[in-house]
Amino acid sequence: MEANTQDSAKLTPQWAGTFLGLLEVLLIAVPLIFYRYGVQIRNKSRVIRQMREEQAKNESRRVRQQARLARKAERRAAATAAGLEDGGLFENEKAVAGDVKAADTGIKEINANHSGNPERDLEKASKDEGHP
Repeated sequence: MEANTQDSAKLTPQWAGTFLGLLEVLLIAVPLIFYRYGVQIRNKSRVIRQMREEQAKNESRRVRQQARLARKAERRAAATAAGLEDGGLFENEKAVAGDVKAADTGIKEINANHSGNPERDLEKASKDEGHP
């Protein structure tokens, strides 16, 4: 421990500045090394390889999705051109549209029967069911 104290006592401000300057000169090589050997370093990286695989997988998903949307647009255009009713909706789209209309009708009925006063609604409900 005493040797460290003596070494630090010998390090004057001039030598400290010189030491930092030499360290900076050595660190100049780091970006140059990365520029020269960066491709080889990245090719060895498992993380980069995994990221590239995920990127390729996402790209194939995007291409499939675009193809699916293009086919759907073609079918709709063909159905519209053929003059199908309901604006060319397909069977599953008609079912969904019917479910939405039924749910909307049910909500309107609930809102029509709801007065905003819970006690009054409870009294009305019990009278409708035949309770005194």
